[in-house]
Amino acid sequence: MKKALIIIAPYDFRDEELFDTIDILKENGIDFDISSTVKGDIKGKLGGIANSSILIKEANIDDYAALVIIGGPGALSLGTNEEFNQIVKAIHKKNKIIAAICIAPVLLAQNNVIKNKRCTVWNGDQNQSKIIKQHGGIYLDKDNVIDGNLITANGPKAAKKFGEQISDKLLG
Repeated sequence: MKKALIIIAPYDFRDEELFDTIDILKENGIDFDISSTVKGDIKGKLGGIANSSILIKEANIDDYAALVIIGGPGALSLGTNEEFNQIVKAIHKKNKIIAAICIAPVLLAQNNVIKNKRCTVWNGDQNQSKIIKQHGGIYLDKDNVIDGNLITANGPKAAKKFGEQISDKLLG
């Protein structure tokens, strides 16, 4: 199975992180669904529009080999959504691929996914790396980090490689 569930915030996702990633997935023949807490068109921080075709609570994790969480200013709002937290934990429990970019690794930390795992995160004000460490993660100051089935990237400039790393894992 080569399908990914890509979760974006209901507002202000980071455009390049989504669009660069899905471009790479498409180039590699990997199918995906874009999901959020709302259905329909969602506007990114830079004005790009993405269509959320499935609500997070409607997603069946057995249909996906990977979970991809896109960052941006709105991403942390997902952390208060119980359906989002449940799907992160369920996919982690099944040892499927989990990928998070920008601020999104903080959401993984809050769901105990990064404990004893090497990862990166957007670290603009230094608080994010502290959150990673507080939850038992091993923070690396790098653009992209892979540790087993965990793929993390620190922001827009790392998005293309992030997409390549997800594709490589799925096609592995």
